[in-house]
This record gives sequence, C-alpha cells and structure tokens, in this order.
Amino acid sequence: MLFLSAKPHNGDLLDVIQILNESNKTVWKLIELDNGYLVTSSEKPIIRIWKMETKKEVRQLVGHSNETWALIQLKDSNFLASGSCDHTIKIWYHPTGQLVSNLTGHKKCVSDLVCLNDQTLVSSSNDETIKFWNTSSYNLIKTLKMNYKFRSLLLLNQFTLASGSNKGAIFIWDLNLGGKIKSSLYGHLSFVTSLIHLEKFYLASGSDDFTVKIWNYEKGEEIKTLIGHQRWVNSLVLLRNGHLASASGDNTIMIWNHTSGQLVDIYIGHSNAVESLCLLKNGNLASASDDGYIKIWYSIGEYNSTGIIHNKRLSTSLGIRYFG
Repeated sequence: MLFLSAKPHNGDLLDVIQILNESNKTVWKLIELDNGYLVTSSEKPIIRIWKMETKKEVRQLVGHSNETWALIQLKDSNFLASGSCDHTIKIWYHPTGQLVSNLTGHKKCVSDLVCLNDQTLVSSSNDETIKFWNTSSYNLIKTLKMNYKFRSLLLLNQFTLASGSNKGAIFIWDLNLGGKIKSSLYGHLSFVTSLIHLEKFYLASGSDDFTVKIWNYEKGEEIKTLIGHQRWVNSLVLLRNGHLASASGDNTIMIWNHTSGQLVDIYIGHSNAVESLCLLKNGNLASASDDGYIKIWYSIGEYNSTGIIHNKRLSTSLGIRYFG
C-alpha cells in the first residue's frame, strides 16, 4: 500500500498490483467479492483471485477453454459465475476453486452476466440471445432472441432489464410481460459495451463509438452525450459522490458530472487500454488495464465545480507476476 503524507485527493493513485506477465494479455473483467478479494479474467482461460492485503494470487479457477468476458458473484456469495468465449457459463465455489456446474446453450461468446434474483442468472451473447438460468437446478428457463449481438446487460429493477448490442441499440425489456421490448434506445454508432443505472429512470451507456450517453429509458429519450474519450469506452461505474467514471481504450479514466455533462477529472496512470472498472466496498475505484496492472484510485471525496481539478499520476510498483 502506498501511504500518502497528506489526505488523498480524488484521482490519487493509492496502490498498484501487477497481474499479468510480460506477454501483456488483455484483462477483460475485474470484480470484488464480498470478502474483499479481487477476481480477474483475461484473454487466457484461467480466472484468478487476488488478496488485496498481500497482493498475492490466492486461487485459480481452471476449466474454461477460451477467454472469459463476464464475471459475477451470485446472490449466495460463495459462488461465482463466469461467461466465456468457449460458449459456456461456469459456476464456481470460489473458496476452494471447485467447478460446480457447466451451463451450455450459447453458440458464441458469453458477453455479460447479471443476477435477476436469488435463483435466476441472466446471460447475453454474441449469438443474438439472452438466456435465463435457474442457479439451483442449473436448468435453462427461457431464451430471448433478436438479430442483434448482445454485449452488455443491466438490471434496472426486478421486472426491467436493459441490454446493449451492436448497431448502437439498447433495448429495455419488460420481464413482467415475458420479456417483451418496452422501448428501444438508438443513438450510438457501434457496440454498446457498458450500461449503468444512474437514478430513477436514467441510465448511462458506453460505446465503441468513443462516447457516453445519458438516457431517460422510461421515455425512450437521449438526454446528452459525453464527449472526451479518444477511443472506445469499455466500462462505466457510478461513484459514491454521484459522479460517473468511464474507462477507455485511450488509457484514461474520465470522471463526469452526468447531470451537467461536465468533465470534472481525468485519472492518468495506465499505459494501455483500461478495460474494466470496479467500485470497491471502501468507496475507492479499481481499474484493470491491458498494461497488466490493477490500480486503486482514491475517489470518495467531493469535487468542486470549477472543472478538471488535476491529473494525478503517482508512481509506485507493488508487483506480483504470474506465468502461464
């Protein structure tokens, strides 16, 4: 841990964990478990669990035969689900690394996962389907199909699901009506890679078209477009102070006032594309990048209203390396 001599400011880089070897494989996903451990997936089929205090890899989940795009902790916090380009979803008992179940049915990469309730897992895929699975029996419950490659999912409430896809399309599904489309949001020019619920009837979307858009999904209206990234937007997180964080292939994390549309900060420190963001339970922000590092940023303070405050780039390297 890097201890700062003064109270940290938003964007201060607190810690660095090296997670990839010199072959510099892409990190696709980063999540935090309830026990505070971090989980990463990459172009390699192995899922890795890390202990923050020691910066050590404590466990590997081995079973996929291709890269893993999606990770989620299930409602029973001892279990983890992963979605892969081997077309499967695997359920793991992560305290031991045991593979519990293998869910098959998708025909292309599984792109995202969300928990609908205690016993239902929802998956999206490039095979143009969204599937619903019972996590007790591990049976397929239902399939929704359209002529769109689905990339991202967001549960808005118990009965409303949002999906992002190619062709710039976001669909709002009414699960009360068996999965009928309630509204369609068009405006992006490419894949919708990330979705996040802001408040009430508002959501944000990130896209390969380099933009973040704010929507009123109840009215089906685009509210504003946040322009600043120079490459694709990979991940979105809502910070505790209400600001929106976006990670991009331009190596930066941008912090937005999504109400005004103002860019209020830029976190600079990665040397390659930032693929995944995770809001930690202590309020700090974790980012995973193709540069092979997880970086922890202080992000729980208040911002002023004068625009960008600083571009912090504190340097420290607390490395752990794995091979294979």
